[in-house]
Amino acid sequence: MDHRLRWLLDLVATCGWVCWELVKHRHAQHARLRLVRVKRGLVAVLVSRMGMRDKARRALGDRTNLRFVRTWAELQDVVIREGPSTILADPRADLRGDPEWHIKMFAEAWGIPVVLYAEVTPELASVLLSQTFTGIRDVIFHRFDDNPARFQQVVTWERPLPPREPPHHPPHHPPLKAA
Repeated sequence: MDHRLRWLLDLVATCGWVCWELVKHRHAQHARLRLVRVKRGLVAVLVSRMGMRDKARRALGDRTNLRFVRTWAELQDVVIREGPSTILADPRADLRGDPEWHIKMFAEAWGIPVVLYAEVTPELASVLLSQTFTGIRDVIFHRFDDNPARFQQVVTWERPLPPREPPHHPPHHPPLKAA
């Protein structure tokens, strides 16, 4: 009986050692074969608050290249030079610019999906309800639905060809009023 028990313990120890070696070997292979996520496309971002910028970076920074700009003119320059696959824009980020014209130009003339990323304000609600912004593909509201899954849902990952020339800018309309 003692001999059979010792044989059984040897068998369990041998199986344990073999399993341990397989696990070590498998972990070593995975460490060598770590996959690197390739970033797709470019998303141009014009926002009015640093918190909005951080949310966009956390949600999309690992999946795509981001270009943060401060004005509509800088955004237009990024569109011309780099051809983003999507634009995230807050109409209140640059009150000196002409957000209605720029959004319409980006969406209709150049075919770039524009997603408004803005804080909920009475002014924004009235603008959206009056439909003065044409070409808006979607809206993300800061502090309400700006989670990573929502950002990833609205971004277009394919990159269009950059436009050759900007369309003619019509006479300047009065900018949105600051609240």
